[in-house]
Amino acid sequence: MSRSPTAGSSPPQASPDDLILSLLTASDVLGTSWFGAVAVQAGPGKTVTVVGDGAAGLLAVLAAKQPGADRITAMSRHETR
Repeated sequence: MSRSPTAGSSPPQASPDDLILSLLTASDVLGTSWFGAVAVQAGPGKTVTVVGDGAAGLLAVLAAKQPGADRITAMSRHETR
């Protein structure tokens, strides 16, 4: 048996529109990045190179790190990054 301290309370309020749009954008990019990590079978003992350091590239780095890729290299055409 488990106890739920919020049982019987009202549901949480809806999120503001700007938060919903941000979450939708993140979910699109994260899904693409996660698919890339799965497609290359990122994991222990693997080296992953991510081309691009925009939103999708940075999330691809995180997606490759999650299953434990040993080395992750991010490449960019922007010298300052």
